[in-house]
Amino acid sequence: MAPRHEADTVVNPSTNSVECRRCGAVLPFILPMPVSIWVAMVKAFNKIHELCEEKRDEKEHTEHE
Repeated sequence: MAPRHEADTVVNPSTNSVECRRCGAVLPFILPMPVSIWVAMVKAFNKIHELCEEKRDEKEHTEHE
């Protein structure tokens, strides 16, 4: 499986979180924080989620079984 595009990870400023649109994982953060720490945190989150599994819809899951 090829690494996915970075656009699958988004920053949600209304909830102060980084979200993976592929698997649904959420990484909350508290502001204020140094920019260098925030950037390192987001880079690590992106690295972890490069090859994450796509979240399956519950309806889709039951139809295939």
